[in-house]
Amino acid sequence: MCTWVCALSSFQIVYKKIVPKQKKRDEVSKIANEAKAILDEKLAGVAAAIAKVEAKQAQAQALKDEKAELESKMKRDQGRMMRAEKLVVLLKDEGIRWGETVTILED
Repeated sequence: MCTWVCALSSFQIVYKKIVPKQKKRDEVSKIANEAKAILDEKLAGVAAAIAKVEAKQAQAQALKDEKAELESKMKRDQGRMMRAEKLVVLLKDEGIRWGETVTILED
């Protein structure tokens, strides 16, 4: 009986020390869970922002590629235009010469 009373007394002393610690643990766990929920929400926002940035970067790269392609086509077409103008001028001079040749041949 004495052993049982001593054990019960030891249990009460330990229990009085543990109960406040368990309450404190529960409070800290609740605060940690709330902070984790806020963190998860913020991380989701960051992930959405990163996705938007990556989409904008991909769009910007596509536009840069399109710009480069259009610039190369413009350069190619300007070269063609210059050669066509040169050909027109040369053909005009040739047309005058042919007209003179036809007039001489008709005489």
